[in-house]
Parts: sequence; structure tokens; C-alpha cells
Amino acid sequence: MQSIGLSIVHLLWLEILDQIELGQQTDLVGDQAGHDDDLDAYQQRRQQREAMIARYLRLVGAKTKASSFLARLHELRQKWGEGSKKVREAKTLVK
Repeated sequence: MQSIGLSIVHLLWLEILDQIELGQQTDLVGDQAGHDDDLDAYQQRRQQREAMIARYLRLVGAKTKASSFLARLHELRQKWGEGSKKVREAKTLVK
């Protein structure tokens, strides 16, 4: 359970970094919009932005899945508990 929590914290950190990077990229696009006549350079920047946004969305999806799993695990532990009879029975069957 701790490793899942650490994974979520790590994903949150990466999300913050990506948000900062996307914000800086957006500022650069606004600054260069009127000064760049090169269509290839514009398309390259656009592709980079699209790739960054896709990466960010994958990161958010992974964070959401990990958070949902952790919440579900917490619910199951509350429902069944570590000391419940069924958990003790299952542990003895595994041994």
C-alpha cells in the first residue's frame, strides 16, 4: 500500500512539472506567433506541444487509476479488516 501511495506522490510531482513546462511552452508560442514566418518551425513546435499534452494526459490517467486502486483497497480493508475471520482463513489456506 505504501508503494502505491509513493507512486501517486511521484505522479503528482510529474504532473506539476508538466504543467509548468506546458505553461512555459504556451508563453513561448505567444511570443513567437507574429515573428516566425517559417512554416516548418511552426509545425515542429505544434507537434512538440501536442506530444507534451498527450504525455500529460497519460500521466493524469495513470494517477487517476492508481488513486482509484488505492481508494478501492482502502474500502476493502475497511470492509474485511486485517483481523477478520475470512482474512485469517485465507492466510491459513495459503500456508
